[in-house]
Amino acid sequence: MEHKTDAVVQDLAHLTAVVRTFFDRRRIFAIDGRTAPSNERMRMIQRHWTDGRCVFYGQNSAASIQWMRANIPFSALIDETCDLIVLLMGQPSIRRITYFEAFQKYAGIDPFTDQDCSAAAIRLGLNLDADCEDWDRNTWLRFLFKEAVQPHLGHNELTVVTDFLSSLLPEDRALEKEKDLVAEHFEIYLERHELAIGRATARKGIHQKKEFYALNEEFLAALQITTPDLLSVTLMLDRLIQH
Repeated sequence: MEHKTDAVVQDLAHLTAVVRTFFDRRRIFAIDGRTAPSNERMRMIQRHWTDGRCVFYGQNSAASIQWMRANIPFSALIDETCDLIVLLMGQPSIRRITYFEAFQKYAGIDPFTDQDCSAAAIRLGLNLDADCEDWDRNTWLRFLFKEAVQPHLGHNELTVVTDFLSSLLPEDRALEKEKDLVAEHFEIYLERHELAIGRATARKGIHQKKEFYALNEEFLAALQITTPDLLSVTLMLDRLIQH
């Protein structure tokens, strides 16, 4: 067991190094957000952060890595995350599907308008919790996604789910698409397991610590100087190793 643990640690260290190289090759100023910045690095932060050519990264747990970007299109963040996963895994196929499309295909409902989610759960033969009669609509949608939609995601491919219902993710930036309010939020699945989560938030300054709690306090202070909307991704490295 000890040898297996050592191997996993080595794999995680290797993957983290690949992430750093990935950004370096794209000429993006990559900063380990867990360490105190030098004066030179602080100047580079101020120069590159708001023009979209700076990234903070760090391991917020032993098994995941997180990075932050600013002032790039949200679609570019999705592409960047997929490119990194492909680099780490080889050449998996990628399928993109919206939250609405996933629910229609696998649960048979419109998650934006259908009110009786319990009927869909019964029709699909799902096992219901004893307290389900007290659930609100958002709780029903989370349940249906986990039990009816998620099992179909990521089989021999990466499945990218986008355009989540905004009411489910009130802290994420929202925009209107075809009269529906959707969150700028994506999730990537592999063999039904969540592999990565990305989001755009408009919270500023020290509140960003909740989004990227591995950051050194001096970096947080630097971000308060000029802080555009924040884009962040969490990638579960341990799940990459499993596959």
